[in-house]
Amino acid sequence: MKTATRKRERGQVVVFTALGMVCLMGFLGFATDIGILWRDKVNLQKVADAAAIAAAAQLIPGAGNNYTAAAQDSAAQNGVTNGTNGTVTVTLGTTYHPNAIQVYVSQVERTYFMGVFGFRTMTVGASAAAGLTNGNGCLFALDTNPFKQEGMTMNGTGDIDAPQCQIYDNSGLNMDGTSGIIKAQSVYVSGSYSPGNVTPVPITGTVPVPDPLAYWTAPTPSGACASNPNLSSGTVSPGCYHGLTLSGSVTMSPGLYIIQNGALNLNGSGSGITGNGVTIFIDGANGGTFSSVNGSNLTAPTSGTSGTCTSAGCNGMLIWDTESTGKAQQGLAFGPGNSTLTGILYFPNASLKWHGNVTTTLNADVLAASYVFDGTININNYVLTGSQDPLFLTPTILE
Repeated sequence: MKTATRKRERGQVVVFTALGMVCLMGFLGFATDIGILWRDKVNLQKVADAAAIAAAAQLIPGAGNNYTAAAQDSAAQNGVTNGTNGTVTVTLGTTYHPNAIQVYVSQVERTYFMGVFGFRTMTVGASAAAGLTNGNGCLFALDTNPFKQEGMTMNGTGDIDAPQCQIYDNSGLNMDGTSGIIKAQSVYVSGSYSPGNVTPVPITGTVPVPDPLAYWTAPTPSGACASNPNLSSGTVSPGCYHGLTLSGSVTMSPGLYIIQNGALNLNGSGSGITGNGVTIFIDGANGGTFSSVNGSNLTAPTSGTSGTCTSAGCNGMLIWDTESTGKAQQGLAFGPGNSTLTGILYFPNASLKWHGNVTTTLNADVLAASYVFDGTININNYVLTGSQDPLFLTPTILE
């Protein structure tokens, strides 16, 4: 009798064990599917972020306002083509941001274990909203190189420290150095990204951002240009010069300096080259070139109409160079060393090779065709504050 009871109990144990294994495998399969779906959602969030940024860029005056096409094009570059392998829905306005662009990206994903319970597919989606903000876009690589390789290259032990700065790279970001570091508020890259020490991880596949200063009108001399003063002390007045060479300790009086048929060459020592309310315009079409800005403490004007220059300077503009160069490796060797520069550094047609200097402080918005950051470079916060930043409407993730 006892033997029969034990046999029945053993049979029950086998049944319960089998049921337990089925339940355990079910939970394991369910957890696996959830993990895969969560991974897909994280990837779609990156696609949505990039698409929203691309769409918001179309709201910049002169960009075209084609925000739906821009968002769907960006999503396609990142693997989600609207109507083919997913949906990309674009709307203007959100509850909290009526002027923002909201993008919702979704894909139908296959499940594995959940199919046993009738859930063979699940729709995974992610949304992002982006709009234009003023003042956070402070490092722009403007060149839209067709091979997407030429925007920013970090060599050696380059270090960009800009925690309040949004970086926009219309081409590629190459972290060639073994210890190069970029710290920013956000990084947007239109082309390829060679992984490295970048915080936060760049959002790739974004539509190139238009030059936010393209509407500016270049100044022209109001009179004849003077010869290069080549001063090592004293004070220099604003005006047009055939080259401007300053060394030692020289004070630049407030106003507009136009450089033609010669180079800008500032190499201060002692108290250095100083200037408050100064704009330097390098007229590349008339032989003006950039050579150096070292040992200088310069600040741009903070008044005037954006986009227009007068004899008092250009609001927010510190150095504006219109000359053209080749690739950054052969471009302008732009230090600067032992300097504090406050204002916009605008080199729309030039590629800059920054050797940098740990004693240099840049409180500036920087725009150039492309860059190579070479050597040890510590740059603290590109962002100008308040009324000093005359335009810089930049696309930013808001939700």
